[in-house]
Amino acid sequence: MAGDSIGELVTLDSRWFYPTAVANGFLCDLNEFAKQGIFDFTEPKWNQDFLKWCTFDGKIYGYAIGKTYPRSVLFWNKSLFEREGLPDLYELFFNGEWTWEKMLEIAKKATKDKDGDGKIDQWGLSGIDLGAAFVFSNNAQFVDVSDPYHPKFVLDSPNALEALQTWQDFVQKHKVVEVNPEGAPWDYPRQSFANGNVAMLYTQWWMVDDIKNSMKDEMVLCYSPKVPRLLTMCRSIQVLPSMLYRQRSKILNKWPYSRMK
Repeated sequence: MAGDSIGELVTLDSRWFYPTAVANGFLCDLNEFAKQGIFDFTEPKWNQDFLKWCTFDGKIYGYAIGKTYPRSVLFWNKSLFEREGLPDLYELFFNGEWTWEKMLEIAKKATKDKDGDGKIDQWGLSGIDLGAAFVFSNNAQFVDVSDPYHPKFVLDSPNALEALQTWQDFVQKHKVVEVNPEGAPWDYPRQSFANGNVAMLYTQWWMVDDIKNSMKDEMVLCYSPKVPRLLTMCRSIQVLPSMLYRQRSKILNKWPYSRMK
């Protein structure tokens, strides 16, 4: 932090990109490299959605390559579903029947005290950032940045409140969500799912290999349920720190190209 760059190519979660990194001058304007012919943002490898989202005052501060993919997905324990006689989520999804109501119905059937000790030991649902998943999937957000100069808190919007209420109903009213025990690590939901204790898990897609390699049951991925509003998605952004030496940008440009082959 003594004025040195922490790296030449940095990946940022979209929540950290704006306004902190942009407003404090931490990032390069990639237009400088485009004008020099180093980057050609018309090439198909660049994600045009992200170029648009990362443009502020005509300056491009971030990029992504390839297609937009869901940042978080729903993992479901196919083996557990079969043992409990629960419906196939893929069939529900493709038939347009995969809804919050159906998720709750399945979660209720999966939540059980299996050993008869009076404590629930198999849960219908768990997740990392589960509340945020409900909010984003219902076409709501935490902050509205449509006017980048005047970001506005919008977690009190009708869509957001509906999503938050539904989430809390799952947790408090219906008691089908496993809540992290006090002192548990941040990825406790992933561990519990891998141990076969949870039917459905909301978490980030990059955990797929860790989960698959650490669980005995068969695991499958699915999208979020069809909700009253709209399903939205997010992902990470690649940026160049503003302290990056300009002559190194040609080297950096070859890395994303090689990943597309």
